[in-house]
Amino acid sequence: MEWIKIEDELPEVKDDCVLVHFDNGGIETIHLEWFDDVTCGFGDDGEQLYCKRFENHNPAFTHWMKLPPLKKD
Repeated sequence: MEWIKIEDELPEVKDDCVLVHFDNGGIETIHLEWFDDVTCGFGDDGEQLYCKRFENHNPAFTHWMKLPPLKKD
């Protein structure tokens, strides 16, 4: 498995766990219960703005990867 830049690809909308790399150097497994556009207010000319919750996190996620399959002995 390789790290995927969030600028290149984002996880699919579903109930899943992924491994993420934060911009502060941390690495954690997180659970995504959903992944969809959320409102982020209005732009200068009054249009509705949307953002991805995955991209709107502090500290920011820089990379992610699917968890590897469970290895059965």
